[in-house]
Amino acid sequence: DQADTFDQDPALAPIRDRDDFRQAVAAIVEKARVEAEEEARTVLAEAKSFPLSFELPDLDGKPVKLDDVRGKVTIVDFWGTWCPPCRMELPHFVALYEKYREQGLEIVGVSYEQTPDPQQAVATIRAFQEKTKLPYRLVLGDDATMASIQPFEAFPTTLFLDSTGTVRARLVGYHPRRKLEALVTALL
Repeated sequence: DQADTFDQDPALAPIRDRDDFRQAVAAIVEKARVEAEEEARTVLAEAKSFPLSFELPDLDGKPVKLDDVRGKVTIVDFWGTWCPPCRMELPHFVALYEKYREQGLEIVGVSYEQTPDPQQAVATIRAFQEKTKLPYRLVLGDDATMASIQPFEAFPTTLFLDSTGTVRARLVGYHPRRKLEALVTALL
């Protein structure tokens, strides 16, 4: 998302403190926010809703049911540590979780690793979680859960569920935080 790079691009450092630059950036950021909200409304209006249910083990082997978070707006992120777009999106989920958790947002990361050994998958995910400080629930995905998303196209696949547990939107691939946040706020 280009609007988010203005604070980070070293080439812009010499002009970053100028009033005209800050005003221009504020206008761009506001335009991007409005566009993301409009896109979220369109996505929610056009999406084919469907129910989703699963019971999957967390990293300690304890079962986690999607029904456990019913009553909350929930992001279900199908991802893997091996997936660059998945890893790029994770900081957005962390920021959203920290910002909206108290308002009723829950996130469940459904992890798919490229190993048939569940113990190796857990070790990989746990090491990644500790390194990145992911604060939300992570579970091990299975074939049946993936098959319930038709068609399952690619990683990451992100589902947005309303408080009744109905999938209201599905995004495939990397998406900027602004777009993810607009969907969360529309559902909250």
